[in-house]
Amino acid sequence: MVDIVENELWLPPDGYLLGCHERSDKCGDVFGKLEDSDIDIIPKRMWPDLIRAREGKPSMASLVTQIKNQGQEGSCASNATTQAMEIVFNLQFGTAQAVVLSAMSVYHWVGSSAGSGSNVGDNLKQIVEFGALPENTPENIARFKGTDILMHPPRDFDKPLPSGWKNTAKIFRTTEWFDVETWEGFVTCLLCQIPVVYGRGQHSIVAVGLEIDRNGKIWVVFANSWGSSWENGGFGKDSEKVIPSGIDAYGAFAPRVGIIPPSTIISLPPKAVAV
Repeated sequence: MVDIVENELWLPPDGYLLGCHERSDKCGDVFGKLEDSDIDIIPKRMWPDLIRAREGKPSMASLVTQIKNQGQEGSCASNATTQAMEIVFNLQFGTAQAVVLSAMSVYHWVGSSAGSGSNVGDNLKQIVEFGALPENTPENIARFKGTDILMHPPRDFDKPLPSGWKNTAKIFRTTEWFDVETWEGFVTCLLCQIPVVYGRGQHSIVAVGLEIDRNGKIWVVFANSWGSSWENGGFGKDSEKVIPSGIDAYGAFAPRVGIIPPSTIISLPPKAVAV
C-alpha cells in the first residue's frame, strides 16, 4: 500500500475540459433520497472492518469495461453516468454481456455545445426517459452486426444521432436512481457494491470502491473520463476531505437496480469468446 497525495482539485490534462455544472434543485423531485429509502445506512464504526474484509477480492473497478475519454468536450457528467450504467449491467448480467455505452448519445441532448458541460441530474433524467446508445467500438460493431442495434461515437457533439435511435436507447436505460445526500450514504452505497456518480471541482466521476490506508484513512476509488493514461490506468482516489462539499454542490447519485427490460439485455448477441 502506497501513500497517496490528496488533491482538492484534479486538473485536467492538456486539451481536456472540466464540465460539471452545479446540481439542480429539481433533482430531489425526480430521484428519491437514499437516506429516506429502505437501505440501512451502515454505521461508521463498521466501515474499516468491512473494507478490509473485501481486500484482495474483485471490486467494481474490475467491472469497468473501458475507461472513458471525453477529450476536448465537456461531457464528464455523461461519461460518469454511462460508466455507472455499464457497471450495473455487468453486476447484474456478468461481463460476458458487457456493452460500452456512448456518453455522447446522452450529452448530445443535455449539453448546449461541445464544451458547455452539464449537470449530473439532467443526464440522469435523459437516461431514465430515453436511455443511451452503445458506443461504436470494434467489439460492439462485431457483436451487433446484422441486428437492429444502433450505435454512436464517444465524442463529436455535432454528429446527429441515427434515425430511430430511441428504439435502441430504450434497451439501455437505468430507470431508478437514489439522490445520495450524505458522506455516510455515499460510503454505504460503495460497501453495498453500488457505484456512485458525483461531482467535485467542476468535474464529474464515478466512485467504484473503497480502500483503507495504513493510518486507517478511508479512500474512495473512482473511474475518471480522461483516458486510461491518466493517473493509475484512468482511476484516481478521493477522501472525506473533498467529497461532502462535492455532494452539496454537484450532487451524488446511485443507481437503484431497475433496468428495463432485463430480458432484452440478456438476449443480446453474446460476445465471441477466445479459446
